[in-house]
Amino acid sequence: MDADAGHERIAAGALVAAAGRELAKLAALVEGLQALVARHVGLDPDAIEEAQGLDLLQQHLTALAELLEELGGDAALSADVAADPLRLGVPLADLAARLFGDDDAKPFARPTAGAVELF
Repeated sequence: MDADAGHERIAAGALVAAAGRELAKLAALVEGLQALVARHVGLDPDAIEEAQGLDLLQQHLTALAELLEELGGDAALSADVAADPLRLGVPLADLAARLFGDDDAKPFARPTAGAVELF
């Protein structure tokens, strides 16, 4: 019996491209954090060096986003994969909805004032 029987299917390329778009949005968010941190680190060399980690993170997210978006358009990824097991592995419901192309998915939004959750 097919283990994927009865599962919703999604084109692998579409999922890869959606992941790339999510990474691009996160890269833009990190870029905004860089500006915030730059305003607050002052001239402390140790703080400046640590803050450069945000730049590295932003660069890597951007590079991965571009790679995944490009790869998502590759005809070799036109095969469908079972969406349900993959969706269950994504712990954020709004992210899962965007990745799997749900019509009612909430668009990615920058956090607003008052929306901060501290651990």
